[in-house]
Amino acid sequence: MVEFVRMRRVFVLLGLLALPAFGQTRADLNLTPMAEDVNAQLRYEIDFYLDSETEGGADFDMFIVGFDGRIKLNPKAGRASPKLGFDVLRIQFDTDDPTIPSGLTDTSVAVGFGLGPPLAGWIFQASVGIGWAGDKPYNGRGTYGLASLTAQKILGKGNFLYLGLDFDGNRVIWPDVPLPIAGWTRIWTEEFRTTIGFPFIALNWRPVDWFEIDLRFLPPINAVGGFTFHLGEKFDIFLRYRGANFGFTIDDDPRDNFRTFYTENRVELGFAWIPDKNLEAKVALAWTFERRFRRGFDVRDTDTIARFDSGLAIAVIFNFRF
Repeated sequence: MVEFVRMRRVFVLLGLLALPAFGQTRADLNLTPMAEDVNAQLRYEIDFYLDSETEGGADFDMFIVGFDGRIKLNPKAGRASPKLGFDVLRIQFDTDDPTIPSGLTDTSVAVGFGLGPPLAGWIFQASVGIGWAGDKPYNGRGTYGLASLTAQKILGKGNFLYLGLDFDGNRVIWPDVPLPIAGWTRIWTEEFRTTIGFPFIALNWRPVDWFEIDLRFLPPINAVGGFTFHLGEKFDIFLRYRGANFGFTIDDDPRDNFRTFYTENRVELGFAWIPDKNLEAKVALAWTFERRFRRGFDVRDTDTIARFDSGLAIAVIFNFRF
């Protein structure tokens, strides 16, 4: 029973990455640990949106597909194994509005690895990767680099500190500079854990067996948070908020340093089935709002291209581990 609860919490953390919130090719590739007995973590999501209209009155339809994961390259090394991370995101549009592309794609791959033995209790790791985000897959502009350098230290039982630098050439804010990252993770009890740092915060609290609260916030890029009601060992009902921004290079945009951003907020009510410790399936009905396209260097200063009506969407998510 204890092992099953622990595996369920792994799936909760994986679920927070959905749409995809934070991805598997950035600093999280090293900072989020993988259990000794887990060699791969995979997530697949597809979102179907009901027909709606743009602000200008044009019919508008879309769907989103996301697939991401992490794989240990040397499973025998356990947690010390180098890791391969990948992210694939496709947003497909169907509309007569000429300002909206027919589809947008973001794919990236990265490798995370250790940098020698621990030094004064600090574990040093790095990651390097490459990605592409745009409207004309792999034929135009949109290639970007990824890299991170992190140091982690165990301060005591359930008490961790990390520091580092992260570069993401497709980050929706400050994509042109490495950003410092720092955080403190504390597992206060088996039921309560927090991460406080820059640039994000996270919280997981299970005050009673049947109820759980999760929050993860990475301003101003995305946020995920909500409540889960556990119906025994294999079934959950959840209510959560998800907000995200995605950036893409439009090939025929004459401004080389401008990108197009898709922004969305949603509230979901869903059901999860966990048949065993290696599989979770979710289905959710979502109310989506504040959906829009905007253009600029990053999200600090943008011009709105198009706005979309609020409306319903259906999300189907699978989390796997083996």
